[in-house]
Amino acid sequence: MINAQTPEDRDSFFEQYSEEQVRHAFDMVADENGQLPDELAAYQQDYDEMTVDPEAMSRYREVLQFREALFRATPRVFITRLLLAANLLVFLAMALSGVSITAPTGEQLIAWGANAGWLTLDGESWRLFTCMFLHIGLMHIAFNMYLLWQAGNLLERLTGNSGFLILYVGSGLIASIASLYWNQTVLSAGASGAVFGLCGGLLAFIWRSPDCDMDIFGPLLSSISKLVLINLALGIGVNLLPAGLKIDMAAHVGGLLSGGLFGLILARPIKASTKQDIFRRNALVLSLSTGLIMAGIYWAPAAPPNPIKLAKKAIQEAIQDAVKLEANVKALDKQQRELEGAMGVAFAELAATLQNDFLPKWREYEKEGAALRASWPATLETKRLDNLLKFIKEKRAQTEQRVKTLNKPPAQEANALNHRQGRVPLVFHV
Repeated sequence: MINAQTPEDRDSFFEQYSEEQVRHAFDMVADENGQLPDELAAYQQDYDEMTVDPEAMSRYREVLQFREALFRATPRVFITRLLLAANLLVFLAMALSGVSITAPTGEQLIAWGANAGWLTLDGESWRLFTCMFLHIGLMHIAFNMYLLWQAGNLLERLTGNSGFLILYVGSGLIASIASLYWNQTVLSAGASGAVFGLCGGLLAFIWRSPDCDMDIFGPLLSSISKLVLINLALGIGVNLLPAGLKIDMAAHVGGLLSGGLFGLILARPIKASTKQDIFRRNALVLSLSTGLIMAGIYWAPAAPPNPIKLAKKAIQEAIQDAVKLEANVKALDKQQRELEGAMGVAFAELAATLQNDFLPKWREYEKEGAALRASWPATLETKRLDNLLKFIKEKRAQTEQRVKTLNKPPAQEANALNHRQGRVPLVFHV
């Protein structure tokens, strides 16, 4: 009768029999010295501690009854495990296809279905769902899966399998829509919106359900609340940093609020719920979430220009401007060298031509180069532009020095001219 192999067996035994029967059972299996086997000694100690206080024993039996009612209502928790497996499998598939497990590119995430406002709002609404299974690196998926496991297992017991799935998907989709409303140019991915929905749903269910005694669930309610607040504060702090990845706070808040709303609707008396009541609550949450999602899509803002196409266009324009400036610089340099070779010893005329015709152009090209550097795309290598600007600056300085030299006494002019004609021209690579 007391052959309890697990804590569940022990709890069932304690609840089923009276205190006198339990004591008698312990005596039956004790040896001549009154000692119980090691595996039952701990059970006796637990029972002794409970029976010292009748109120504690009564509370313990209430917990057991609630636990049994909960397991009867939802015998198997499998949606949480399926969602966990789906996220991990997608991450593994991305890694095997060549996507970085620490820093995937934006184009890679888009190819796998990330939430990109310019695409999602332009007819690719399916990205609201697919983005929930993508993650930006190992730390991202590790954190989300930890929260999914911790909150999901309990919430699925409370809401039932169907209600849990509706809450998870509904809050995740609403979180994706909230992200679009906050910033249409953001590229986002991750299960965090849906996971925050689970946290909100769990908080709301425990707070509202008459069977979730706060003496039992109060510490859990407090720890989840603190975890949510810490993560929200952490997200705000990270977003205040000048560079690096940003956290999609709109998705987090959207998932938390929608999950909380759905949790309030799904909250029910665990011990006295009927299948009809559970079905009615699930249907109400499904209808409400569907309506909110459809309304969100219908009244969504217009799709912004594709920032990736704009970036590529800016890069092409920058390259074209650099090539054009390079051609002008080479042509001007060639003209100046030909002019100096043809002018001979007409120093005064050469100095005037350099000062009036060539020097202003070198200064103009230097300004154009500086403006081009200011608008140079961050994703484009600067070596080509740096070399070009260096050459322009040196040619402008050389021309200024040449004008000064040509305006010196004739003997010095001749020596300077001979020296110039023998020098090796500057070679630059752009």
